[in-house]
Amino acid sequence: MRARNGILSGLVAFAAGDALGVPWEGCSRAQVAEAALVPLGERDGWPRGATSDDTAQLLLAAEALVAAPDAPERVFLERLSAELPHIRGSGPSTVAAVERFRATGALVAESGATNGAVMRAPAVGWALRDPVRRREVAVRLARTTHGAPEAQVAACVVAALAAWSLDGDCGDAYAEARAAAALIGAPVPDLAAPAGEVGLGAVGTVGAVLALLADHDEPGPAMCAAVRLGGDTDTVAAIAGGVLGCRLERLELAWLDEVALPDPARLERLADALAGVERV
Repeated sequence: MRARNGILSGLVAFAAGDALGVPWEGCSRAQVAEAALVPLGERDGWPRGATSDDTAQLLLAAEALVAAPDAPERVFLERLSAELPHIRGSGPSTVAAVERFRATGALVAESGATNGAVMRAPAVGWALRDPVRRREVAVRLARTTHGAPEAQVAACVVAALAAWSLDGDCGDAYAEARAAAALIGAPVPDLAAPAGEVGLGAVGTVGAVLALLADHDEPGPAMCAAVRLGGDTDTVAAIAGGVLGCRLERLELAWLDEVALPDPARLERLADALAGVERV
């Protein structure tokens, strides 16, 4: 039950971080430094409190993992292809992967180093406890849209962060990066936090998340700090929120009532199902 409740809190916190960051995506640190983040701002053309492709991909990945825990690729791409027209903010690597899948049925991308694979990786960590199995599945799911090795390694690190946090552990992200890189025969990426705004790259995103986790234990302050980094604010805030939120049985955030959360019944079903994939 604790794992199930933690996963539910993680899913909700992830969406809340996404919604907090959406109005500020692409802004500089100077633009957001003194801005009021709550009440939630509004992004042109988006409903107030809306979430983005971050939350949509996390939920689709979770559903694919429940349907096919060891080989979620086809289920994920089928669902992503069907939902893509309705998802706000999808990145170039994801769009290209869906176009490829529709045209050829291929399950593996040849390129793509942006953070789409990273944003959905918490679902892998919440579902799978065994580190070897978790890495293998994280790579399989990542390469559906992102062929660059560094994006796949970054996804493994985020999956590990989510798994450790749910279990109340503190793991070594750099050791995880080395293990993931060895699995796919790739160099170990530099996980340092970006000096400026956080871009769309997978490795920089993970570096920013690691820096936030080093400084914050609570999801609310971590998500606000993520937005003040500037750049890809919604993705960084969502991941930090999800990783820290899953430690909690009950999530409380000042702006939670303003978030256009996914269907609560869907979140409940996913929390139950993810907890039952491997965790007992």
